Amino acid sequence: STPRWDKFISLALHFNFKIATIVSSAVALLFFVLQCIGWVPLVQEVFKEHSSSIGVCCQLGSLASFFLTLFFVHEAQTWLPWRSPMVFLDKTCVHQTNDTLKRKGIESLPAFLTHSWSMVVLYSDVYLEKLWTVYELATFLLLFPDGCLAVQPVFFPQVVLRSLLLVCFSRLSCAIFFLPWCQEALGEELKHTKFVPQLLSAVILLPALFGLTLVFRRWAREVDAINKRVQNFSILKAACLREADRQIVEGNVVSFSKLFGFVSRDTSKAAALASFDLLVQQELPRLLHASLGKVGVPYRYAVAIFAIYVPYVLDHISGQVIDGTASAFSVMGLILWGIALVFCIGPLTVAMCYGLANWSLLLEGAGAMLAVTVSTFFALAFYATSIFCGINTLLHYSLHNSRVHIGIFFGLDVAFVGIAVFLYRRPRSRTPVRRRLPNPVGDSDVECDDSSSTGAESGADSVLEHANFVPIAKGGALPRAEYQ
Repeated sequence: STPRWDKFISLALHFNFKIATIVSSAVALLFFVLQCIGWVPLVQEVFKEHSSSIGVCCQLGSLASFFLTLFFVHEAQTWLPWRSPMVFLDKTCVHQTNDTLKRKGIESLPAFLTHSWSMVVLYSDVYLEKLWTVYELATFLLLFPDGCLAVQPVFFPQVVLRSLLLVCFSRLSCAIFFLPWCQEALGEELKHTKFVPQLLSAVILLPALFGLTLVFRRWAREVDAINKRVQNFSILKAACLREADRQIVEGNVVSFSKLFGFVSRDTSKAAALASFDLLVQQELPRLLHASLGKVGVPYRYAVAIFAIYVPYVLDHISGQVIDGTASAFSVMGLILWGIALVFCIGPLTVAMCYGLANWSLLLEGAGAMLAVTVSTFFALAFYATSIFCGINTLLHYSLHNSRVHIGIFFGLDVAFVGIAVFLYRRPRSRTPVRRRLPNPVGDSDVECDDSSSTGAESGADSVLEHANFVPIAKGGALPRAEYQ
């Protein structure tokens, strides 16, 4: 089974990522204001024998608040003014020891799913081989054609967070290099070498890009394996600890297939299950692609890996404010520099790692490692060239109050961020169809999709009978909470 820590990180990144981003941004802005008014001390950095002030609290505060919020905000939801998402987690909501309550919980799963607006799949290599996960996926596909299916590979959040920390370590290493005591510790010859900080940054970032390429190679192989596994999928091959549960699951799948018109009511059980296999083989690859996008990783996570440069820009601006060197052009140049790095160069580097990792799948053994190494250096070359020969040059001219270069910088930002967003775009979903279970109490607000809403065969009636529906205020039905 999948380790608990992997599941926890996956769920934390999925549910807490947005609020962690908001909190860390607010903390960075707070420290920015405090630094600008002189309430928080700054440090000195030396560049080309010129000393200037720069903050560090925006970076440290935003990074610490991001991880604290990501891992612990759900513990504080009861004291927060807004309502947290309501989640049905099968492992905790279905009784695991009492067989009677467990059976009722299993039979009530469709009732929970019909009142859910999305489904989060913590994907591992055994996801399509377990009967219960297949059953939940089956019910969701039957109730919500083109519904919101979010796929979260269980190992991928660790990659995102570790890569983020490696990029932060790269930024910290460059910051330490420019501290006065570090400059004094270096020899005069090395201190005045032109490309030492650039080389240092590249060397520090190299392990992160190498790790990204390796992980993306693994993920590209897994995506390929998913497609092959789906094409050979059969619900009859799914593993189940108790064979008695198999009859319940298969019977419910057949009942819902008939209820919603996927097969006719006189279809045999074997033919109905074969039709469901075909549905999974056709729909799951499309839904996975819609969830992950063309690059294989959502754009927001690619941005998060390089997001430390946003508070770095704020620290830099606050140093200019304290030194009295800030101007509209310098502030605008720094903001455009941060946007280019975080929203364009960083995500494009991640996309390049994934694309080259796909290419490396053609090779095995020593050839594969050579391909990964070459791919890493290609990504590093793109990243370093884009920064040192691209946005750093534009930033240099913008700091000298050049309106033309500010305009060019802005235009390039818009163009390349647009390219990154286009590259990461997800396929448009068709208009969602929400099929709802018939309500035994006769609530007129509850409707099923198309002609299958009138009547249900006996197997579906049995499912609905065990679901223990009770009416709610705005129509519909909810399963009565009979188990802990």
